[in-house]
Order: sequence, then C-alpha cells, then structure tokens
Amino acid sequence: MLGENIRQAIAKAIDGGETVFSIDSKPVKVCQNARANRCQMGKDDIEHAPSWGYCASQNMYYYGYKPHALCGITGVIHSFDMTAANVHDLQYLKDVQWEYSDCCLELQH
Repeated sequence: MLGENIRQAIAKAIDGGETVFSIDSKPVKVCQNARANRCQMGKDDIEHAPSWGYCASQNMYYYGYKPHALCGITGVIHSFDMTAANVHDLQYLKDVQWEYSDCCLELQH
C-alpha cells in the first residue's frame, strides 16, 4: 500500500493537475491457444483465472489477461489494473469513474 501511495504522489506531482485521461488495454497471453484447455493457471482460484479474449487491433483470440491503464495526456499512468481477458475497457471505466468523476475520460480502440 505504501508503494501505491508513493506512485500516486509522483503521478500527481508530474502531471500538473490534468483533467483529460485515456483508457487503453493490451492482451497478455499466458499460453498458446492450443494449450489453453490444459492450462492449470487459476484453476484453484477461479476469480483470478485467465480467460479467452479478443484483440481487435491485432485481430487475434488469446487466452490470458488484460492490463488496463488510465493515462493523462502527458503520458503519466494514474491508475491500472490487471483483469481476465474477457473484461472490456468499459468495465474498467466503471471501476474508476468515481475517482475521476470531474474530468474527461476517453476509451482508446
């Protein structure tokens, strides 16, 4: 928790009080698609297990996770989270909307 507080303080000092943010994500494969059914990752903890997802920009299906990041226009990352691959960026937006309610948020495609 101390590390997160330090990261937030640094982001606040660097960005200069930005009010425009962008949300984007990136696919993270945990194994080749042919091996997904045999993957043991997350079998004990289904809440944190990987899932199937689709990346439109790379035109590919993958089995894994998706890190979401909320960046200011200067490039400073203000918030991030790792979810299963089937979680859409809009869901992450719902998670952070109250923390960033007095600014402009834009989803990247």
